[in-house]
Amino acid sequence: MRVKKWSFGLGVAAAVASVVALAPNSAYADYAPSSSDVVGVGSDTLQNGIDFIADGDFLADPGYNAGKKNKFISIDATADSNARLSYGSFGQGPQCGPGTGATAGTGNQNTTHADAPCSQNPTVVLRAGRAPILRPNGSGAGMTLLVNDTNTTTGKSIKNLVDFARRSSANGTNTLFDSLQIGNDPLGMLTSSTSHAAKALSLAQVKAIYQCTVTDWSSVGGTAGTIKPLIPQAGSGTRNYFLQQLGNITPGPCVTAVEENDPEAIDASGDAINAVEPMSQSRLFLFQGKLSDGTDNGVGGYFHDPSCDGLSIKVACGGTGTASGASTPTLAPNVKLWTAADPAPSDSAAVFFPTRPLYIYFRHADITSTVKFQPGSTLNWIQTMLFNPGGATPYFCTGAGQALIAASGIDPACTYTASGP
Repeated sequence: MRVKKWSFGLGVAAAVASVVALAPNSAYADYAPSSSDVVGVGSDTLQNGIDFIADGDFLADPGYNAGKKNKFISIDATADSNARLSYGSFGQGPQCGPGTGATAGTGNQNTTHADAPCSQNPTVVLRAGRAPILRPNGSGAGMTLLVNDTNTTTGKSIKNLVDFARRSSANGTNTLFDSLQIGNDPLGMLTSSTSHAAKALSLAQVKAIYQCTVTDWSSVGGTAGTIKPLIPQAGSGTRNYFLQQLGNITPGPCVTAVEENDPEAIDASGDAINAVEPMSQSRLFLFQGKLSDGTDNGVGGYFHDPSCDGLSIKVACGGTGTASGASTPTLAPNVKLWTAADPAPSDSAAVFFPTRPLYIYFRHADITSTVKFQPGSTLNWIQTMLFNPGGATPYFCTGAGQALIAASGIDPACTYTASGP
């Protein structure tokens, strides 16, 4: 069981308190990376594993950045750390308030307007001293920013915005960009634990459901009820991979877009008993407090009830009226992920439960960069973190790095590919 406890003497605690007291006020609400930090964006699926690599996991294992001058920064796909969309005051639609909306240009709307979803379009400061930009949400958005910040002749950065992109689906061959496969992640179909579904689904059945040609659970061995298929938002790597598995189909009119890998979307659909969505096993493991091999992490789930502030004592949040009783309960979605261990599909075909590789893409030109990542080091950031031909093992591939990835529920790997895949 990967559980570690850390203790500090009173002298250390006093020193830390002194540093905090003397620290100047920051000009930013969040840390804004410096020009010498490494910055990445992209997939929601990978973000927790890469967050753990950078800053440590919630099992008390430290990450790479501990004690380092220059930081490895991975910007989350959503502004909400529980990896959910942040909506405006008018909710998910169909009427959006001023400044919200999924369509480009809606930030300048001064009246309510028809759009969906009513996302607040959260922004982020990618580098200190720069203006905020739209936070890249998903593999496509992250890779697009990396590509747009790369000179197509030299392969080097144009504006020093980002250094890498997280992807939950392959980007395709491009000589300007290499990749490191950091792990594998099964993708299954998620329903409510009280769903009208009674059997696992086959690929053919999932395809028919998302083309809206099969619309009732009774047609696939379940209890009668109109199926409500949910799909990740446009630009999501999970969405792209999922649709590729289905033969690159166009989703039918019965399909609703939601934030990828959000199990709460089942209950939020308004028809949980009939809802279904593709779901990352690694993300669900984080909710359930499991390591990548499915064993208990010894601590519990990672995502906590956002309505509990974690400090005050509230009976609704598990408080008992004493300081020792204050708690913030973990979120426990009422869902089930259908795997090969469940009853076989009604058409006797194999269960739809593909495993996808997860990647970090980076500029090929950066492998030979002469800019050293840390003072006193002989290695650049690629050689330090991702790929170091003929040299010391890069951090992602060390035992510590692989354990941090496993803590996020992702089955760790470390495979370099030039110009792709």
